[in-house]
Amino acid sequence: VIDVADATAAPLDAASTALSEGPITREQVQDWLERVRAGVRRLTAANNTVASLKDSRRFNTRAIATTDTEPVLASGLQTLESCQLAIRALFIVLLAEVPAEDRPDDPYGEELRNAFAVVLHDVADCIRAFGSLVLAEVEERQEEAERSLDESLDILRETQAILTELIMVNVQENKSSWLLRGSILAAVEHVLNQ
Repeated sequence: VIDVADATAAPLDAASTALSEGPITREQVQDWLERVRAGVRRLTAANNTVASLKDSRRFNTRAIATTDTEPVLASGLQTLESCQLAIRALFIVLLAEVPAEDRPDDPYGEELRNAFAVVLHDVADCIRAFGSLVLAEVEERQEEAERSLDESLDILRETQAILTELIMVNVQENKSSWLLRGSILAAVEHVLNQ
């Protein structure tokens, strides 16, 4: 689960770094989409491992007296899968907005681009904190992990609010761009809801 959470967060970290460095290219966004696909492959492997855990528990009579961790792990992986889908949708929206040709002008503007970078970094932190929470629940020590996830979510909500304000500032100037940015906010909100 931790490996899947890291693989889910990795494309967001890459996107955050690239956005903070300057305007992004289509090739970069396509690379992030490939990283999402790699995360999906890790998720599939983790789901297979959890399924085999369930089977081995069923055939092991000594397992009757132990805690069944499979439902917690399966639920955590299902949530991470939903996050991966939302992240993929986010990058598809970004790919649609990034100019096809390499050009120096920035469709976001430096301030908005940096705000996107911070939000994506915070989403990655939340995903990792969620993975830690799933592991902590399995080990029956979730109190500290819940606190860590709550802190990460609070930070994400604050940066998301700042990003929303920045987007709203120039809404009348470029309505088509606003629609795409609204889709970006919706994808971030979907991950946050998960």
